[in-house]
Amino acid sequence: MRSLRLIVAAFLLLALPPSQAAAQATGQDHIDHRHQTIRIQGGSLHPQLQRVSAKDAITWLNYSGGAVRISFDVAVAKKMVCTAVGGFHVSGSRLESPKIESRQFVSACRLQPGEYLYQVELYDESGGEGQASKARLQGKLVVE
Repeated sequence: MRSLRLIVAAFLLLALPPSQAAAQATGQDHIDHRHQTIRIQGGSLHPQLQRVSAKDAITWLNYSGGAVRISFDVAVAKKMVCTAVGGFHVSGSRLESPKIESRQFVSACRLQPGEYLYQVELYDESGGEGQASKARLQGKLVVE
């Protein structure tokens, strides 16, 4: 099972644009850990509530058909165990992923034990950078 996860992660990393692949690879301290996956599909999160170990990194896979963006309150950055925040960056009061196109992913590194709420913005398939999102989903991570 671990081998399959590594193969899928390697395949997905190769499918990313070079700039995003480089951003994914900069957080070396979270790449070697087990990843728990959350799928964005059919206008919902699978699972909406994800329980993970403090040893796990979290990966969101986008199968929504349009672009998505994941965001947390900026305080979550202080709860990350690794030195890099994966594919996320601080934007004002939010810790955000870049827009993730359909069939791409983003990872966040390990978190200290606690509960973390996050939002997923679903963008219209034809939407450009300036267009408003069509929906917002809310998910929760429980790190034990």
